[in-house]
Formats: sequence, C-alpha cells, structure tokens
Amino acid sequence: MTFQRPQRVTVFGAREHGPSYRVRWRVDGKETSRSFRIKLQAEDFERELRRAIARGDRFDPVSGEPEAWSAGLSVLEFTQPWFRSQWDTWKPKTRKVNVENTVEALLVLTDEKPGAEREGLLRPLLTTALSQEEFPTPASTEERQALDWLRKHSLALKAVDPPAVVGAFEKLARNRDGSIAKPGNFSKKRAGVTRLLKAAFKKGLISSNPSVGVDSPNGLSARADQPVPLADIPSPSQAQLLIMVIASASLQARRLVAYLATTLYAGLRPGEVNALRTTDLDLPASGWGAATVRRSASEVGERYTAGRHDRGVSEADRRARRVNGATKTKIDRVVPLHPDLVALIRQHLDLWPTTPGGLVFTTASGDLLSVNLSRNFTRAKKSLGWVGDHPLAECHHYSLRHTCASTMLQVLEVPKVAQRLGNSPEVVMRHYWHVINGLSEAEINSRIERLF
Repeated sequence: MTFQRPQRVTVFGAREHGPSYRVRWRVDGKETSRSFRIKLQAEDFERELRRAIARGDRFDPVSGEPEAWSAGLSVLEFTQPWFRSQWDTWKPKTRKVNVENTVEALLVLTDEKPGAEREGLLRPLLTTALSQEEFPTPASTEERQALDWLRKHSLALKAVDPPAVVGAFEKLARNRDGSIAKPGNFSKKRAGVTRLLKAAFKKGLISSNPSVGVDSPNGLSARADQPVPLADIPSPSQAQLLIMVIASASLQARRLVAYLATTLYAGLRPGEVNALRTTDLDLPASGWGAATVRRSASEVGERYTAGRHDRGVSEADRRARRVNGATKTKIDRVVPLHPDLVALIRQHLDLWPTTPGGLVFTTASGDLLSVNLSRNFTRAKKSLGWVGDHPLAECHHYSLRHTCASTMLQVLEVPKVAQRLGNSPEVVMRHYWHVINGLSEAEINSRIERLF
C-alpha cells in the first residue's frame, strides 16, 4: 500500500475582485484561484472545495483542485455539483427547462441504452436529484438498481468525444415510441447535451467541447424557432370549440374561458396572461379594448421557484412567490382586445374578484390558473377525439397563440402582427412564413388586383 503524505489545504473564501468574484485556496503552500462573474457561483465553488476537504479528498498539486473533479469524473458525477453551483443564478422557468433537458442528456450520455423500463424509473429520480442538494433515497429495490446502473454506465467526461455526441443526438432524435422527434423538441433536448459539455469545458475538466461542430441528424435543426406546422395550428372555430369543451367540465373550469380567450383573440403568451392585472386593462362597455403587457409569470412548481437554501417556507408564501414572481417584459406593448374578448373579461371580473394584487386570472385559492391547465386540455382533447394520430393531439395553450398569429396574418402586415405578438418581424417570418405564403395564385392575384 502506497503511503500518501497528508495535505494541508486552506480555503480563503470568495471575495470581490474588480468586476468579478475570486475564490482563493492553498494546497501545501501553493496558492490557486478561480474567478466567477456572479457571487453565488463563487460561493458555491467555495462550498464544494470545503466539502472536498471534509471528505478527505486528495487535491491535485498541479491544478490545485480535488483529484475527483478531473480523474475519471463521469457525466453524472459532474452534473449535480454543477447544477448546485448554477441553481440560484437561473430564473424558475430556466431551472425547469434545464432540469428537463439535462435529464435527457444524462440518459443518452451512457455506454449502453438504459431501456424503457429503466428510463421510466430514472427520470423522476434524476429530476428530483437535479433540483435539490442530494440524490433522493430510492423508494424500491428497482429504483436503487436503476440508479446503480446509471452510476456504472454514465460516460466518463473525458470519453465523450464527437462520435459519442453524434450517438447521443441520434438517440434524442427519436421519441420514446420510436417516432421521429419534432425539430423544436429535438432542439431543446440537444441543448441539454451541449450546455452540459460546455460547462465541463469551461471548468477545465475536458480539453475541448466535443459538441462543437457536430451536426444534427438529417431533417432536424439545432434551432428551436422553426416554422410551426400548419397541421398543429387549430383553426379559430376549432380553438373556440376546445375552449367551450374545457369550460363545460366544471364550475372551476369556467374560469378558463376568458383566460384562454385572451391568448386566442389577442395572441398574448400564456405567461403574459398569467401576469395581467386590472390596471393593465382598458375594458369599455362596448367596442375594442386594450391590454398593456408589462410582465410575464409562469407556473413551474415549488421545486423550481425555491432557492437552494430557501426551504421550509409556508404554503401561503409559496403561493405568493408563484403568483407574484412575474418578470418584467423587455418593452411594454399595448395590444388591442377584440370586443368579444372585452365582454368575456368583463364577465370574468364580475364573477370572480381579483387578488389583493389585482391579478385578473387566478384560482379560488389565489394560485395561477395555469396550475391545472394541462389536465383540462388532455380531458377536452380526448372528448373531441383529438388523440393518437390526430393532427391536434398535441394541442396546448400556446397553440392558441399560433391560431391568433396565423389568423392576423391573413389581414395584417407582418410588422403589425409582430408588434401585437411582442416579436420581431424576423421571428414572425421564421415561424409563420408558410402561413403567409399559403394563398393560392388566384387569391394572391385577386388581392393585388384590388389594390391597384
């Protein structure tokens, strides 16, 4: 057995250093430092160093960092500490997206496929593990075995080369049922792999980022802002029917009528509808009204709204955080409201009082209406037969915004539509150019003829 001389490691902590924050520490007299743009990142890095000291980890005399950080570190072993260091720098919705996409990355960056049953066990375990300090204790023997399998088969970071990334992308290009993934869905999952490897490269754990320059599989783009398939866009009459079916489910579901209609008629994003207050609305007794869009709020769940060190808060505080945790939009915009929508919102306000903060759309308990929206959509689509291979089987709240956009483009110029949607004309063109160009030659000629 080789004797290893005890090391003397001293951590001096995170200190402000010009525009950044620097962590200094010393290993057997040799001082090392790392700089971070955000204070929370520096503090998390310092905390990881102190944890390594407490565990008795050996420190590399060259890099000054714990040997476990570079010697044989697997993708799985790297990911959770990295998440801990970033969590408090991300907004709640970013946390949710990053957790979902990173779970996908962990499942494909392995030396063999986990299989459908094992994936089903690992997904909730990984989701919980990435959104808290430690891995949850497996509730069953099967979960423990699945977790042991992943720890064994997760690729070593240094073994992730371009061919391994190509293999990961090919796995992500398929849905769980074997069908080809939609370009937008693939793009989001792809980002989980590239983001993780970029972080490992920036930490110096790998000599280069192996995902750079790797193309997506044929037919799939790395961009998420691809044209919205026409078949996925409900017609105005289909969207109105869907809202009616949702509202007929229960008295509580009736609250969703004006809520969903605001996206359908005005094109507001779901988060923007969530954040509407009475002071943002001009609702005349008749005719067109207006909404000033200033904020956006998303329902992402407590695990994504709480900070790493913010546990044990009351249910009332959690609800207030979710409801009032709106983010400011880049630029306020005024969106005209269709007379029918004005009437629906006025009726909504007559039936259901606003919260003390003036939010228009909340549940009876004061939560965001979006909290139960997915279940209502699923039930309504099943009732309408929009299931299986039906083009609208994946219709959701945001699909109503697509309906609004594609409808407005039949009568308004692209810049005007972009202004109402809160997008640039370039984004509108990328998403909906096929809607604009969907007119027949006869219809185009007729319109031009009327203009001259």
